[in-house]
This record gives sequence, C-alpha cells and structure tokens, in this order.
Amino acid sequence: MILSDGGPAPNEFKRRATARREALDSADSRDTSVAGYPDEPLRVANNRMAEAGWTRFPVVSPANPQELLGMVSLIGCCKSTCRS
Repeated sequence: MILSDGGPAPNEFKRRATARREALDSADSRDTSVAGYPDEPLRVANNRMAEAGWTRFPVVSPANPQELLGMVSLIGCCKSTCRS
C-alpha cells in the first residue's frame, strides 16, 4: 500500500520490521539449511524456499552464517523473473 505522498503505509513498515525480526530469529537459530548466500542464482534460492515451504528467508554471509545480509522473498523472486 502506498500513501498519497508516495511513501509506504504504516502497515508496510510493521510488515518490514516483522520480516527483519523473523530473519534475525532464524539466523540466530543457527539453522542455515534454509538460508541463501549472495553468490547463489535466484532459481536456487527459489527452489530452496519452495522446498521449505517458506515465502521468504534470510541471505547470510558464507563466511559468517550469523551475519544477515538481506532477505529473499517469493514476491521478489517473481518480480525479478518478470523483469528478465
């Protein structure tokens, strides 16, 4: 949802904060089986997400799996595929 001034709606901020918190929680669990790495192709991340039944998961550093670099989402994968 976008506000009339072009910025995201307050609920969008809450959703993003929740996604970041979930990513940090999953990274803290030390289970990197459902995590992506920055050098992986998008299709690998998409397949891993589908196998796990997740709609988003963390991208972590290969050298330090506890370091959160970002998030990959199913919607982001779809948008990227459509742009290609």
